[in-house]
Amino acid sequence: PFGWFLLICMLQIWTGTSVITFVGAVSPTVELAMVISTLVNGLSLLFAGFFVNYNNLPTYWHWMYHSSFIHYGLAGCLINEYGEDSIILKVLLFGDASFVPTYADCCYILVALSVFFRFLAYIVLRFSHLQQK
Repeated sequence: PFGWFLLICMLQIWTGTSVITFVGAVSPTVELAMVISTLVNGLSLLFAGFFVNYNNLPTYWHWMYHSSFIHYGLAGCLINEYGEDSIILKVLLFGDASFVPTYADCCYILVALSVFFRFLAYIVLRFSHLQQK
């Protein structure tokens, strides 16, 4: 179990750095990148489902719940600790959410988000470099 815990922690760190790399790539200054990255991390933490339950979110914020990388990292840690069929996870963490991820789902989603944001950062840096010449 400790190896799986380490895996999900490393994936969450990799996804977080990918998101911040993308924010840094689209920001014109370092100061603005720091402000935007703080906002992105704060929103991701707020809508991860630990402060505000999924059932209490307005329907127009459900997309933020499902796109929060912190949600999948911490959900993977809780699934690793309590198991995928635990009533604790279904009641406290997910409520009546339509999608309750498994441990493998959390890993796949974190890898997909990491690759997606790294690719977006590459595209932004590639084409912004061509425009400056």
